[in-house]
Amino acid sequence: MFLFYLNILLVILEFVQGSGYFEIQIITIHNPRGEVMEGECCDGVRDGNNRCVKECNTMFRVCLKEYQSVITFDGKCTFGNITSSVFGGNSFTYPIGSNNSRLKLHFEFAWTLTYSLTLEAWDQDARLDDGQIIERASYSGILLPGPDWYTRTHNGPTASLIYRIRVVCDIHYYNTTCTKFCRPRNDTFGHYKCDSHGDKVCMEGWMGSECDKAICKTGCSHGSCDTPGECR
Repeated sequence: MFLFYLNILLVILEFVQGSGYFEIQIITIHNPRGEVMEGECCDGVRDGNNRCVKECNTMFRVCLKEYQSVITFDGKCTFGNITSSVFGGNSFTYPIGSNNSRLKLHFEFAWTLTYSLTLEAWDQDARLDDGQIIERASYSGILLPGPDWYTRTHNGPTASLIYRIRVVCDIHYYNTTCTKFCRPRNDTFGHYKCDSHGDKVCMEGWMGSECDKAICKTGCSHGSCDTPGECR
């Protein structure tokens, strides 16, 4: 009996709690002078032609928060944040679909549809604890969960960026907020699969909202059954 109620409780919790992830892929950064935002070289050294001697060690910081009409770069990243490893030098391009430049922010709440994103490119500098900022981009908008990517561009004073974003519900979670839960099962608590909308589709021989009522043998109008096709 304890396991019965525990199972029901888990189903309820899974239904009301959303689960998914915000994903960003860095496609391109173009930093032709190899400088940080303040105009200095990433390594602080120039040659006789006033060109930066060494390339930047470019990494990225992502901050996701609630929708802001005017985005601030300070404050809490209420939806999450993540920092990448070094992706490349001054300028580089990753192929569309590459897994090497993707960053994921997992969430366990009902996706809000609206959001604000800040993306910062940094030089990972061994001389400094946190490096130096190269460029920062921001975007606010609406994003529905799904497999499709949406490309964004940023042309800043130091560098230009191309990146793409999407929101994906975790497996077994559906709808625009990733809160509809449906996991196929074939046991005492139900016999069903899930369609693309997260609706339960009863297996052959079963009916009911949880697909836990057997369909008795044809003509069994006054009998009953525990398994499909029976009559007693």
